[in-house]
Amino acid sequence: MVFKGHAVALIIYLAALLFFLCKNCSSKATHDFYVTSGVQNYTEGEAICKRLGYDGLGVAKTPEAYHDMMDILSGHLKDPPDGVYIGIRKYLDIGQLIWDDGSAMAEDNPSYYSLVGSGLYGRISTGGKIELGVGLYTRNALCSKYHTKAFIHGRTVHGKQPDVVSSNLSTITVVSFLACVLQCGQNYRCRAAEFNSHSFTCTTLGPGSYTGLTDNPQVSTFIRQGF
Repeated sequence: MVFKGHAVALIIYLAALLFFLCKNCSSKATHDFYVTSGVQNYTEGEAICKRLGYDGLGVAKTPEAYHDMMDILSGHLKDPPDGVYIGIRKYLDIGQLIWDDGSAMAEDNPSYYSLVGSGLYGRISTGGKIELGVGLYTRNALCSKYHTKAFIHGRTVHGKQPDVVSSNLSTITVVSFLACVLQCGQNYRCRAAEFNSHSFTCTTLGPGSYTGLTDNPQVSTFIRQGF
């Protein structure tokens, strides 16, 4: 009965993994993004997105969403000089950049340390550069839904574990390596998931929390694609 229970649990995780895990999959976007046909200021663009049934302006807090956003922009626009509006804002009271779904921008985002502009409202170019502005100029807006299922991209390394770990997001007990990968996929800040086949523990790691890999025959590590 115990074996049967574990087998059923594993089947459930395998089925769920089809929604989250992708290795060498196609370049087709899996996030629901839409570029408005007309130009408008920041708040008008946000309002149009909501009228169209989207949650608001585009959010690309994960590496997968960021790459999908780049695919959408490169396929639909001819590099507008000042970019398109997206759902990232600077909140002066806390001094942070917050996506419109309430998530803080991850520190490994390409624009985290090089963000320019003195405004509060975000825009992005087809080259991937995020800038801040006052939000008054008319531009296209990128819309998105915030809670859609999407693939997680990465690679698996068996017999290796993250080295010189400075911190971790979580450590839990799971039934399999696949369950550990799913755990990583549920956290937008996760960049690696370490599964120990002896203790059945899953440790998820955030941006910049380890320096490399070291040998450990009991560990399999999932390394998520970067921005």
